[in-house]
Order: sequence, then structure tokens, then C-alpha cells
Amino acid sequence: MLKVTFRNKTYEKLPILTPQLTYSITQGMLKDILLWIPTHILTFSMKYYEDYQRAGIPTFPSTYGNHKTRIIIALSSLGAAIAIATVAYGIGLSWGYLRLFAVLTVGIIGLASFSVFKPSEHVNFGLFKYASLYMLGSMIMVIIGAL
Repeated sequence: MLKVTFRNKTYEKLPILTPQLTYSITQGMLKDILLWIPTHILTFSMKYYEDYQRAGIPTFPSTYGNHKTRIIIALSSLGAAIAIATVAYGIGLSWGYLRLFAVLTVGIIGLASFSVFKPSEHVNFGLFKYASLYMLGSMIMVIIGAL
């Protein structure tokens, strides 16, 4: 038997998620993915800015500038972290998972903030790569923790 805690209720079930828990996890992960997309795509469009310009393809950085793009990246990274933290806490992940998640979150928010205040191509591309690792790591933790 598996005990699952959701919204201060404990369910003793076989390793099957309750419908309410499945819905909450799905909604939280969808929000996380939607908020992760700007971090991933906008850092990529900044890295290949010149290529997009030569091809005549308008991008967010070419329209609004790199500074505003970095602010959007930082805000979307923060939003993604809040969305996945809500799911992680809501499904009752153990403190071990939550601590590991906190370390991952400090990394992405730190890189996003650093890219706003000390912008460089190196930090930008580091954020691009770290955002994928962050998403993968947080999703794996939520899935494992939910089982």
C-alpha cells in the first residue's frame, strides 16, 4: 500500500494516483512547461540573434531589445519555479526532494537574475542549458515523488 498526502488528506491506495492529484500535477506541470518555454526559446533567439537578422526573421530580442528580453526570461524562470514548487509541495514531496528542488531553483533564478544585471553571451547560453536540466530534474522529482 502507498500513502499519498494531498491537500492535508492521506490516501492509502495501490500505487495509482487519485484523479484530483493527477489533475493538480498535470495543471502544475503544464504551467511549468508554459513558463519554461520563454526561458528556453528567448535565450536561444538571443544566442543566434545575428542569424535571425540575416534571415529576416523577427524575434522578441530584435523587436523589444535584449534588456527587456532578459527581464522576461527572469520573470518566466521565476514563474516556472513557483509553478513547480506549488506542485511539489502540494503533492507532499518529502523534505529531501524539496531541498534538492530548492537547490535547482536557486540555480535557475540566480542565472536568470545574473543575466539581467551582468549580461553576457556565456551566462545567456548557460541559462539556456540549465533551463533544460532544471525542467528535467524537477519533472523527474515530481513524478518519482508522486508514485
